[in-house]
Amino acid sequence: MGIRYNWQSSMQTGFLLGNTPHPSYQPAYLLNQPHCMTTLAVHVYENNLPGGATGQTLPDYSYTLQATAVLHGGHILQAQPNELQAIFYSERHDGQHATKAITAALAMMEQINVINQHRHPDDAADAAPLRISIGVDTGPVTIHTEMLNTHITANGKSLQIASQLRELNKQAPFPTIFISAQTYQYLPDSTAWHIENLGNTLWTAGQMLTVYAVVPY
Repeated sequence: MGIRYNWQSSMQTGFLLGNTPHPSYQPAYLLNQPHCMTTLAVHVYENNLPGGATGQTLPDYSYTLQATAVLHGGHILQAQPNELQAIFYSERHDGQHATKAITAALAMMEQINVINQHRHPDDAADAAPLRISIGVDTGPVTIHTEMLNTHITANGKSLQIASQLRELNKQAPFPTIFISAQTYQYLPDSTAWHIENLGNTLWTAGQMLTVYAVVPY
Protein backbone atom coordinates (compact mmCIF):
# COMPACT_ATOMS: atom_id res chain seq x y z
CA MET A 1 0.00 0.00 0.00
CA GLY A 2 1.13 3.56 -0.61
CA ILE A 3 1.75 5.81 2.33
CA ARG A 4 -1.02 8.08 3.62
CA TYR A 5 -0.69 11.81 3.27
CA ASN A 6 -1.94 14.62 5.49
CA TRP A 7 -1.66 17.63 3.22
CA GLN A 8 -1.35 21.05 4.86
CA SER A 9 -4.18 23.33 3.76
CA SER A 10 -2.74 25.80 1.25
CA MET A 11 -4.25 27.81 -1.60
CA GLN A 12 -0.86 27.76 -3.30
CA THR A 13 -0.41 23.99 -3.36
CA GLY A 14 -3.99 22.77 -3.04
CA PHE A 15 -2.98 20.38 -0.25
CA LEU A 16 -5.49 19.63 2.49
CA LEU A 17 -4.96 18.43 6.03
CA GLY A 18 -6.91 15.19 6.49
CA ASN A 19 -9.00 12.97 4.26
CA THR A 20 -12.27 14.93 3.88
CA PRO A 21 -12.59 17.75 1.33
CA HIS A 22 -14.29 21.03 2.06
CA PRO A 23 -17.98 21.09 0.98
CA SER A 24 -18.69 22.35 -2.51
CA TYR A 25 -21.34 25.09 -2.43
CA GLN A 26 -23.48 25.86 -5.48
CA PRO A 27 -25.10 29.34 -5.58
CA ALA A 28 -28.79 29.30 -6.47
CA TYR A 29 -28.31 31.48 -9.55
CA LEU A 30 -26.23 28.72 -11.17
CA LEU A 31 -29.03 26.18 -11.05
CA ASN A 32 -31.27 24.94 -13.85
CA GLN A 33 -29.99 27.21 -16.60
CA PRO A 34 -26.93 26.96 -18.84
CA HIS A 35 -23.78 28.90 -17.93
CA CYS A 36 -20.37 28.96 -19.55
CA MET A 37 -18.17 26.83 -17.31
CA THR A 38 -14.92 24.92 -17.50
CA THR A 39 -15.06 21.18 -16.85
CA LEU A 40 -12.08 19.31 -15.41
CA ALA A 41 -11.90 15.50 -15.77
CA VAL A 42 -9.14 13.60 -13.96
CA HIS A 43 -8.01 9.99 -13.60
CA VAL A 44 -5.09 8.77 -11.48
CA TYR A 45 -3.78 5.32 -12.30
CA GLU A 46 -0.66 3.22 -12.04
CA ASN A 47 1.63 2.90 -15.06
CA ASN A 48 2.41 -0.69 -15.95
CA LEU A 49 5.94 -1.85 -15.37
CA PRO A 50 7.95 -3.64 -18.08
CA GLY A 51 6.70 -7.19 -18.47
CA GLY A 52 3.13 -6.29 -17.53
CA ALA A 53 3.56 -6.03 -13.75
CA THR A 54 1.22 -3.55 -12.10
CA GLY A 55 2.74 -3.13 -8.64
CA GLN A 56 0.67 -3.14 -5.47
CA THR A 57 -2.97 -2.16 -4.96
CA LEU A 58 -3.45 1.53 -5.69
CA PRO A 59 -4.69 3.65 -2.75
CA ASP A 60 -7.61 6.01 -3.35
CA TYR A 61 -6.39 9.58 -3.86
CA SER A 62 -9.81 10.96 -4.85
CA TYR A 63 -10.17 12.94 -1.60
CA THR A 64 -6.97 14.80 -2.41
CA LEU A 65 -8.25 15.50 -5.94
CA GLN A 66 -11.59 16.75 -4.59
CA ALA A 67 -9.94 18.99 -2.00
CA THR A 68 -7.65 20.53 -4.62
CA ALA A 69 -10.54 21.23 -6.99
CA VAL A 70 -12.64 22.86 -4.26
CA LEU A 71 -9.75 24.92 -2.91
CA HIS A 72 -9.31 26.36 -6.40
CA GLY A 73 -12.98 27.28 -6.75
CA GLY A 74 -14.34 24.09 -8.31
CA HIS A 75 -17.66 22.30 -7.74
CA ILE A 76 -17.50 18.50 -7.59
CA LEU A 77 -19.81 16.74 -10.04
CA GLN A 78 -18.56 13.16 -9.78
CA ALA A 79 -15.95 11.46 -7.64
CA GLN A 80 -15.05 7.81 -7.46
CA PRO A 81 -11.83 6.01 -6.57
CA ASN A 82 -9.00 7.96 -8.23
CA GLU A 83 -11.35 9.75 -10.64
CA LEU A 84 -12.91 13.18 -10.56
CA GLN A 85 -15.08 15.52 -12.62
CA ALA A 86 -15.43 19.12 -11.44
CA ILE A 87 -16.74 22.36 -12.92
CA PHE A 88 -15.43 25.91 -12.53
CA TYR A 89 -17.45 29.11 -12.94
CA SER A 90 -16.60 32.81 -12.91
CA GLU A 91 -19.26 35.37 -11.98
CA ARG A 92 -17.48 38.11 -13.92
CA HIS A 93 -17.63 36.23 -17.24
CA ASP A 94 -13.96 37.02 -17.74
CA GLY A 95 -12.71 33.51 -18.40
CA GLN A 96 -11.29 33.06 -14.90
CA HIS A 97 -13.06 29.70 -14.74
CA ALA A 98 -10.55 28.32 -17.26
CA THR A 99 -7.57 29.66 -15.33
CA LYS A 100 -8.94 28.20 -12.08
CA ALA A 101 -9.35 24.78 -13.67
CA ILE A 102 -5.84 24.76 -15.15
CA THR A 103 -4.32 25.97 -11.87
CA ALA A 104 -6.12 23.16 -10.03
CA ALA A 105 -4.92 20.64 -12.61
CA LEU A 106 -1.32 21.81 -12.24
CA ALA A 107 -1.60 21.45 -8.45
CA MET A 108 -2.88 17.89 -8.91
CA MET A 109 0.05 17.08 -11.20
CA GLU A 110 2.45 18.38 -8.57
CA GLN A 111 0.75 16.29 -5.89
CA ILE A 112 1.20 13.15 -7.98
CA ASN A 113 4.87 14.05 -8.47
CA VAL A 114 5.28 14.28 -4.69
CA ILE A 115 3.42 11.01 -4.13
CA ASN A 116 5.60 9.25 -6.69
CA GLN A 117 8.68 10.39 -4.78
CA HIS A 118 7.45 8.88 -1.51
CA ARG A 119 5.11 5.96 -2.20
CA HIS A 120 6.25 2.41 -1.42
CA PRO A 121 9.45 3.60 0.31
CA ASP A 122 10.35 0.06 1.43
CA ASP A 123 10.08 -1.52 -2.01
CA ALA A 124 10.43 1.30 -4.53
CA ALA A 125 11.73 -0.98 -7.26
CA ASP A 126 8.37 -2.79 -7.44
CA ALA A 127 6.21 0.35 -7.38
CA ALA A 128 5.05 1.51 -10.78
CA PRO A 129 4.81 5.32 -10.87
CA LEU A 130 1.42 6.95 -10.74
CA ARG A 131 0.15 8.73 -13.83
CA ILE A 132 -2.47 11.49 -13.86
CA SER A 133 -4.58 11.98 -16.98
CA ILE A 134 -6.39 15.33 -17.29
CA GLY A 135 -8.87 16.73 -19.81
CA VAL A 136 -10.40 20.23 -19.74
CA ASP A 137 -13.18 21.79 -21.84
CA THR A 138 -15.17 25.01 -21.65
CA GLY A 139 -18.78 25.41 -22.73
CA PRO A 140 -22.42 25.65 -21.59
CA VAL A 141 -23.25 23.46 -18.59
CA THR A 142 -26.55 23.26 -16.71
CA ILE A 143 -26.47 22.32 -13.01
CA HIS A 144 -29.37 20.58 -11.29
CA THR A 145 -29.95 19.84 -7.63
CA GLU A 146 -32.84 18.75 -5.42
CA MET A 147 -34.16 20.65 -2.44
CA LEU A 148 -32.27 19.75 0.76
CA ASN A 149 -29.84 17.68 -1.31
CA THR A 150 -26.22 18.77 -1.63
CA HIS A 151 -25.54 16.32 -4.47
CA ILE A 152 -25.59 17.98 -7.87
CA THR A 153 -25.93 16.69 -11.40
CA ALA A 154 -25.18 18.50 -14.65
CA ASN A 155 -25.57 18.13 -18.37
CA GLY A 156 -23.82 19.64 -21.35
CA LYS A 157 -21.62 18.49 -24.21
CA SER A 158 -18.62 20.01 -22.44
CA LEU A 159 -18.74 17.28 -19.79
CA GLN A 160 -18.33 14.57 -22.41
CA ILE A 161 -15.57 16.43 -24.27
CA ALA A 162 -13.55 16.87 -21.06
CA SER A 163 -13.81 13.13 -20.35
CA GLN A 164 -12.76 12.31 -23.93
CA LEU A 165 -9.77 14.63 -23.63
CA ARG A 166 -8.83 12.88 -20.39
CA GLU A 167 -8.86 9.49 -22.12
CA LEU A 168 -6.90 10.86 -25.10
CA ASN A 169 -4.37 12.29 -22.65
CA LYS A 170 -3.41 8.75 -21.63
CA GLN A 171 -1.60 8.46 -24.97
CA ALA A 172 0.69 11.40 -24.16
CA PRO A 173 4.34 10.37 -23.64
CA PHE A 174 4.79 12.77 -20.71
CA PRO A 175 2.55 14.42 -18.07
CA THR A 176 0.44 17.17 -19.60
CA ILE A 177 -3.09 18.59 -19.63
CA PHE A 178 -5.21 18.26 -22.77
CA ILE A 179 -7.57 21.18 -23.35
CA SER A 180 -9.99 22.18 -26.09
CA ALA A 181 -9.85 25.28 -28.27
CA GLN A 182 -12.77 26.65 -26.25
CA THR A 183 -10.65 26.52 -23.09
CA TYR A 184 -7.54 27.78 -24.85
CA GLN A 185 -9.25 31.01 -25.91
CA TYR A 186 -9.85 31.95 -22.28
CA LEU A 187 -6.33 31.27 -20.98
CA PRO A 188 -3.95 34.20 -20.55
CA ASP A 189 -0.23 33.99 -21.16
CA SER A 190 1.42 32.65 -18.04
CA THR A 191 4.83 31.90 -16.62
CA ALA A 192 3.30 28.78 -15.00
CA TRP A 193 2.62 26.88 -18.23
CA HIS A 194 3.44 26.45 -21.90
CA ILE A 195 0.79 25.56 -24.50
CA GLU A 196 1.28 23.48 -27.66
CA ASN A 197 -1.24 23.15 -30.50
CA LEU A 198 -1.67 19.43 -31.29
CA GLY A 199 -3.97 20.07 -34.25
CA ASN A 200 -7.29 18.40 -35.04
CA THR A 201 -6.86 15.38 -32.80
CA LEU A 202 -10.16 14.57 -31.07
CA TRP A 203 -13.13 13.12 -32.97
CA THR A 204 -16.39 13.81 -31.17
CA ALA A 205 -20.02 14.44 -32.11
CA GLY A 206 -19.26 13.99 -35.79
CA GLN A 207 -16.43 16.50 -35.99
CA MET A 208 -12.71 16.85 -35.36
CA LEU A 209 -11.73 19.17 -32.52
CA THR A 210 -8.44 20.95 -32.02
CA VAL A 211 -6.55 19.83 -28.94
CA TYR A 212 -3.95 21.83 -27.03
CA ALA A 213 -1.42 20.50 -24.53
CA VAL A 214 -0.70 22.52 -21.40
CA VAL A 215 2.75 21.71 -20.02
CA PRO A 216 3.96 23.16 -16.70
CA TYR A 217 7.21 25.11 -16.77
